[in-house]
Order: sequence, then structure tokens, then C-alpha cells
Amino acid sequence: MRRLAIYEAASEWNDEQELDDLAQSLDVLTHQGVEWERHDLFKEPEAFEANPAVAQYMKVFGAERLPVVLVDGVTVIAGRYPDDADLIDWLELPPEVLGYEWADDGDMEEMDDGDCGCGGHHDDGCRHGHGHYAEDGCSDDAEGHEHGC
Repeated sequence: MRRLAIYEAASEWNDEQELDDLAQSLDVLTHQGVEWERHDLFKEPEAFEANPAVAQYMKVFGAERLPVVLVDGVTVIAGRYPDDADLIDWLELPPEVLGYEWADDGDMEEMDDGDCGCGGHHDDGCRHGHGHYAEDGCSDDAEGHEHGC
């Protein structure tokens, strides 16, 4: 199984809800046996120096561009926290682990009657994109309708 590492300056992050959401997702991942670690620059500066990828990142970009997220030692994202779709993708997890349903490409295609298969009906057709997850099966960022269809 892949290993997730988050190097951050959490006290500098201004979106408390995003941090709470991440903490909940990490808690679920822990119960699923996923190995992860989180390091705060102000509490564990030595962890930043000990990881060559993170140390190089800090030399180039500095603390202003944290967090930096690694999977198996490779930087996968920087400057923002991962969302659930990122975690599912990078850790190669089934979406159900984080409480999401996945629709295959065929399920996401626009139907003649505007029903995309998410349980809602859209007169102008569905604008969902492949790769977006939501607890109710709808895209979190789909244009044209509210989350929850």
C-alpha cells in the first residue's frame, strides 16, 4: 500500500474547515490501514530537513508555498491540501473507503432524457465530469445544479 506524507505549516493555513475535512479523511484512512504522516514546520522542522524532496522544495519555494504532499516519497501536490478525490486517486483506493460512489465512464455519459445516473434529473443534461466524487454520487463542482442533484 502507498504511503502519504504531508508537510505543512498548519498554523498559517486560513481554512479551518479544510483542515477539519482532511483530519476526518485521514482518520478514516487510518482505520483502513493506510500509512500516513503529517509534519508541521513549526513543531518538527527537522522532519523537513530529513526528507530530501521536502528540503529541496523548501529551498526553492519556501514555507509560503506549503503544504507539500508526497506519496511514496514523490511530490504529488504543493500549495494546497489534498481533497478526497486526490487521496483516492494517489493512494489507489476504492472510493467507498471514504464514503463515495464511483460511476464508470458509461454511467457518466449524458443520457437522451438528461438523466446522468446520479439520481437526479436535469432538463439540460448532466455536466458531470469523470473523476469527480461526491457522497451522493454527484459531482462536487458540476455546473448547472446544486450538489445533491
